[in-house]
Amino acid sequence: MPLTKGHTRLRLPDLLSRVSSHEFLIPEFQRDLVWKPEQVRELLVSLVRGDFAGVILLLEFNPTSPPFHHKAVYAVPSSPPPPLTHAYSVLDGQQRISALYYAFHHPNLPLPPKGKVVRFFLKLDPFLKGDFDEAVVVERNGSPGFKDLVDEWYRGEALPFGPISGPHPPHLITLYDLLMAPGPSAGSLLDAYLSGTSSPYAPSFGKLFGSLNSLLHYDLDAVVLSFSPGTGSSAIVSAISPVFVNVNSKGTKLTLFDLAVAHLFPLLHPIGLNLRSLWNRLPTTHPGLAGPISKDFVEPDDILRVMAMITGGSVKKATLLNHLHGVVSRLTGASPGGPVTSPAGHSFSSFLDLWDEAASCLEEAYERIVKDYGALGPEWIPYGAMIVPLAALIHVERRSGAPGARDKVDCWYWHSVFYERYEKSVDTTAMADFRAVTSWILGRGGKPSWLPGSVPPGMDLKTVVDRKSALYSGVLNLIALAGARNLVYGSPRGSSLQIDHLFPKGRSKPWATHPWMESVLNATLLDESTNKAKGKKDPSDFYHADVLPGHGQTGASVRDTFGSHLISPAAESSFAHGSSGAPNSVAIFEDFIREREKDVLAEIAKKLSC
Repeated sequence: MPLTKGHTRLRLPDLLSRVSSHEFLIPEFQRDLVWKPEQVRELLVSLVRGDFAGVILLLEFNPTSPPFHHKAVYAVPSSPPPPLTHAYSVLDGQQRISALYYAFHHPNLPLPPKGKVVRFFLKLDPFLKGDFDEAVVVERNGSPGFKDLVDEWYRGEALPFGPISGPHPPHLITLYDLLMAPGPSAGSLLDAYLSGTSSPYAPSFGKLFGSLNSLLHYDLDAVVLSFSPGTGSSAIVSAISPVFVNVNSKGTKLTLFDLAVAHLFPLLHPIGLNLRSLWNRLPTTHPGLAGPISKDFVEPDDILRVMAMITGGSVKKATLLNHLHGVVSRLTGASPGGPVTSPAGHSFSSFLDLWDEAASCLEEAYERIVKDYGALGPEWIPYGAMIVPLAALIHVERRSGAPGARDKVDCWYWHSVFYERYEKSVDTTAMADFRAVTSWILGRGGKPSWLPGSVPPGMDLKTVVDRKSALYSGVLNLIALAGARNLVYGSPRGSSLQIDHLFPKGRSKPWATHPWMESVLNATLLDESTNKAKGKKDPSDFYHADVLPGHGQTGASVRDTFGSHLISPAAESSFAHGSSGAPNSVAIFEDFIREREKDVLAEIAKKLSC
């Protein structure tokens, strides 16, 4: 399998043309474009300045028998490519190539795919002064800044890198027009633009055109790998995958999933599977994951970690890839070793069986966090990292059928939240928890010592003020589980809830500067209409002017409604008397906080009594 290596220089216009003709393609195991507009802008600054932009690594192949599937560079039209005698697989440099294609073609697509449509311009004044960083600008398409740049284009003061939609006079050119112009015609185009717009830089035509030469004649360095004719696809794939992993270990950081896609490609490709394609289809195959994936709560790395856990491996990056490689080798028959069995005794029949099990457990884990553990939105989930060990424990719970398994998983969950177990060393904690709780579920070990079944000694919820903390979220989750009914009418809570103060914040309020003002004990979940009705009213005013009449209309119980916010009768009484005009107003506020703390701690104690 002789592998040869050559060097070449790619002129920028040639590169763009070859990308458009599908001569340069992206291996299917490569991730999509992830660069943000500012990263693209910085690359353009380097080109305008004539700086070195790194080396591109290509694999030459026969397009009639590609070694693996490919996809076009981001934003390249999917029309059938012209017949080619050879093509190139981009092993390293995809982000740069995709960025350049986007900047010089200005497609009507977001950058990156989940971002906004943007446009790049070269402002001529700072460019002529040598201030290249100020000269290259990016604006969201249609924004006020974009419109200003279009006006400058019309005045001969700026040039867009790529086309701008809409009818424009023929003398309005782009840098792409100059780049692709044959021979000396680029100078003629620039001259016509400057004169046609009465540009203030027309007298500086010679200097401007000379300064643009760095960009118009920019060359990119490339290393081209090629295999001898007749080399089989499997041999090429096996050789190229580690090369891809090594060359992509620097630059834009690769995720664990990015590395796994390439690492497992030689094993999955022969059976028609691709890790990235499976992930992209997950919202369809497992609809319960569509929401959390779209909100980036569940990420590609998560499913790999669940797969590793339920096959007896570690979630730590240093060992996970090698573990999964061994697992997939056995499942695909690439290496001997017998069946792959989980700690719960379940045997996986294929890679898809393992993938579907991990995805299904993640799906149930998210549903459980929302419906059974009270995290009504991703922002109120105590620890996002807990979804991985939770999913793995759900697998054990499902497949073992052990009595009391669900109660033990719930016990672990609430202890992890209120003992703040996932504040640090997340991977280590997750692995230790999974092994210990699995052993407990399966009857191979006793209840872990770090599940004492009681409230943490000295827990002081009055000082819990960070809305991003696990304790704050955990208390909100308990309020949601209690019902958090509409405070005005006692009706079931709405779907769109907000966190707000019960004793309102305001300069005129005597309790406004109290250290407990931002405590979770002074917070609850309210729908928008309730929040609007409450506003900045004193609790006593809100209680007598809104709560009592509202409940009178519906016949709902005020006591039940306040109880659904973990507010006991004593705390409710303090709330009903909370007036900023009362001489003891601060003392009433403090009484409310102390009484509510008793209620919340009692609820925490129930969750931990296992």
